[in-house]
Amino acid sequence: MVVLGAGIGGWLLATSKSVPTPNIVGQSKAAAKASLSDVGLSLVVTEEQFSEEIPLDLIISSDPAPGEGVREGGAVGVILSKGPERYVIPDVKGLSATDAAAAITSANLAIGSTTEVFDDQVPAGAVASTSPKIGSEVKPGTSVDIAVSKGPKPVAIPQVVGKKTQVATSAITDLGLLVTTKEKYSEKIAEGVVIAIRPAAGTISPSGTAVELVVSKGPPPVAVPSLIDLPKNKAISVLKGLGLKPKVLEAAATPLNRVYSQDPPAGTMIPKGSSVIIRII
Repeated sequence: MVVLGAGIGGWLLATSKSVPTPNIVGQSKAAAKASLSDVGLSLVVTEEQFSEEIPLDLIISSDPAPGEGVREGGAVGVILSKGPERYVIPDVKGLSATDAAAAITSANLAIGSTTEVFDDQVPAGAVASTSPKIGSEVKPGTSVDIAVSKGPKPVAIPQVVGKKTQVATSAITDLGLLVTTKEKYSEKIAEGVVIAIRPAAGTISPSGTAVELVVSKGPPPVAVPSLIDLPKNKAISVLKGLGLKPKVLEAAATPLNRVYSQDPPAGTMIPKGSSVIIRII
């Protein structure tokens, strides 16, 4: 009986029909199914693997291999590509170097070098950036360098006293400093020119520090006095005493030698150094 059973099994194997396995490597799952169906075979996905050569969702290999015989009506096992194995560099900005290292290694990546950089936005001791950049997709085991913030870069406040406001502001902001302005009347410094700076020029300050510019508004305003009916010389003396410039208009004959009109009128506020017209009769 044993001999008989073995003889029947061998006969069945010898007489079962087989077909060569089509070459479906590199095809999509749908295309491979169609190719196998054409010769009476079916497809079974046995595994999915990462591949640097075979794009996502295409077939890496088949079992049986292309050209090998497979029983008619049988199934062909395939390994399907998951595409290249890539990992995203995690967002570690603002973390401590220790926590950043843990996040990077947890993402199947490696820690590279650590450097220190000045950064106006990130507190000292926290990660400011990575190389490759955060969010980049890289191969497993890629080395990621981290830059740790030393805080804002210290800079020397420039000397801008005597410069026009716009020029002074540019000189300061170009260094990463902030600018605030305060206006003040000055009889000696022209309007729009910097009178003083706080902190003082030469002071070493972190970038991002606010620097106050005290800017001249020019001479203070003066109220024009009432000059009507004053003697000419008295009116001139009063105007000069207030820092105003008298402009005298008089006819050939001025028998009274007194002011009969003025421009601007009394009470008008004008800058020191302005002219006031007086007419003499």
